Amino acid sequence: YSFGREPEVAARAAERLEIDYPVVLDPDFAVWRQYGNKGWPGRYLFDRGGRLRYIHYGEGDYLDAERAIGEALHELDEDLELPHPLEPVRPEDAEGVLLEPQTADVALPAERERLELVRDWIDGEDYIEAADAGGAATVRWSGGEAWAVLSGDAIEPGLYESDGTVVADDPGLRLHGFQFTPAPPALSGFPLEA
Repeated sequence: YSFGREPEVAARAAERLEIDYPVVLDPDFAVWRQYGNKGWPGRYLFDRGGRLRYIHYGEGDYLDAERAIGEALHELDEDLELPHPLEPVRPEDAEGVLLEPQTADVALPAERERLELVRDWIDGEDYIEAADAGGAATVRWSGGEAWAVLSGDAIEPGLYESDGTVVADDPGLRLHGFQFTPAPPALSGFPLEA
């Protein structure tokens, strides 16, 4: 999202999340190109000596990633006890895993037709912005959890838990989109209505 290009926003997020290792911003994709990255996400695991130990492009392969991390940690401390990796929980992680499908994420402004909007919302680079207080945006969704990606002068940029509706307390609230997580079998969020 566009707010992720701002060093101050990234620094506040790193502090809030207690990330004490270096964080690189790459808004112009210079590092992306230097590594010849072939997909999103691209995961690279380097050891303490700076050697590339593992690489994977795209989703999936989480078990092998966990194993590579464990191997690198055991080289530092062979007696280190690590928890067993989680079993696959999504169909893309292993065949036969069943989850109720979640609603596809909403990217704005391109997919604003998927929202029910109250009052005026103005299209921006990668968001829609409430023109005045009381503006609301609602998405119908199904899944485990819904998250709104928000920014603006009166709010710290980031993910906010949502029930599928965002209401602007002040003008200038920016809604970048909604993200959804799947529900395990027998659990559901708010079902889609016909």
